[in-house]
Amino acid sequence: MFQVADFKVAEFYLLDLERTIGFNRPFFWKGNKHGYTSSLKTAGIFSKAKAEMIVRNDFDQMTVMISQDKLYKILGMDMNPHEGTINIHS
Repeated sequence: MFQVADFKVAEFYLLDLERTIGFNRPFFWKGNKHGYTSSLKTAGIFSKAKAEMIVRNDFDQMTVMISQDKLYKILGMDMNPHEGTINIHS
């Protein structure tokens, strides 16, 4: 019998450096490449393959990808903002 182990697929935010630098706060791509937002609740979440393709094809090379897990650790967050309450530790 074949058993599939539980694993988490890495998902990524896309950070737009041009807007982030210009406005001095983080700006993320929205889902389906429909604009930008400074809110994680409305930011798009992309598969690794899709994020890599977008970053590679960004004409001004001012977009970077960051995994959800790493971003949440940097911000000291306990959970995904798309799933409910966010706890940020200071």
